[in-house]
Amino acid sequence: MLRFSEKIYTYGIEDPKAEIGLLSAGKYSAHIYIVCLEEKTGFVTLINTVFLRMNRNADMDYTVIGLASGYHFGLKLIRRMTADCLAATGSASVKEHIPELCGGVR
Repeated sequence: MLRFSEKIYTYGIEDPKAEIGLLSAGKYSAHIYIVCLEEKTGFVTLINTVFLRMNRNADMDYTVIGLASGYHFGLKLIRRMTADCLAATGSASVKEHIPELCGGVR
């Protein structure tokens, strides 16, 4: 199940609202990667949205905190999130500071 944070970081996405709409409807694109918080483990993960179709991901709960238009843009997005986290909190631990970075879940 996908949830979306109040603030979503983006990199290379022309229309984030449209992409969120497609993801919410279960329509996944091979060129879109999500940066998400995995609820069970607490890991921050970069995932190609096509992998969300796999059975092993069917029971996973993800909170989307970032959208990128490719793997390399996804890595750049994580780097930007980490820098923002460090500047705002003095710590580079993104998963511990998700509320300060992205607000609540909508």
